[in-house]
Amino acid sequence: MTRQVWAGFQFSEKHFRYPIVVPRMIIRNRSKKSIKFNGRTLCLLFGFICLGASLKAQQITYKLEWRGDSIGYMTAKKVVQGNVTNYEIESKTKIRMLLSFEHSSLYKAKYTNNFLESSFCKNVVNDKTKAETKVTLRNGIYEIECLDEDDKTLQEKISESIVGLYFNEPTGNRLFSENYGGYCDLRKLSNHSYELVKPDDNTNIYYFENGLCVGATFNLSLATIKVTKVN
Repeated sequence: MTRQVWAGFQFSEKHFRYPIVVPRMIIRNRSKKSIKFNGRTLCLLFGFICLGASLKAQQITYKLEWRGDSIGYMTAKKVVQGNVTNYEIESKTKIRMLLSFEHSSLYKAKYTNNFLESSFCKNVVNDKTKAETKVTLRNGIYEIECLDEDDKTLQEKISESIVGLYFNEPTGNRLFSENYGGYCDLRKLSNHSYELVKPDDNTNIYYFENGLCVGATFNLSLATIKVTKVN
């Protein structure tokens, strides 16, 4: 997510044999235009300053490791503007086992007044979409569309979900999953560490400091991925 202004130059009568009137008139006219231009510029600048003051953005980058080797990265973004908060998580990994796997994922969620309004999640493995989920709040009911699954609805308002977990230490015993389109159980292990149990019974463990997620362990069926905050 620079404009330079040329100031011009000054005429001096000592460089001419006779006094020149027209250039002075031109200079005065240009000066008036310059004032108008600067006024518009100040208004635009003031508008951008006000927008920047009401918009707060954060970004965290994580490295992903498997068996001590770097396999990719993950970025988490949070943008707050007024009563609207947007989250986005993007990751890219490449793992070599018996076969080579390239995985990318994108999570997005929009919260208004601290409740989920919409979300989107997509997982791609070796250039093929394996999962895609859309959640939309309409008339107080969440409409959930999952790839290759029947559509479903949820009436309960969602205040915490996985996409916001990297910026907010959880307070409840479950989190809504933008990927699965449903709730996952959450268990507190110790101070500032939590275990998330997914529908496939695999687990993620998250670690927090000062309210931010500083690391995680993803226990998958074929691998255990270590996640470490780098900035």
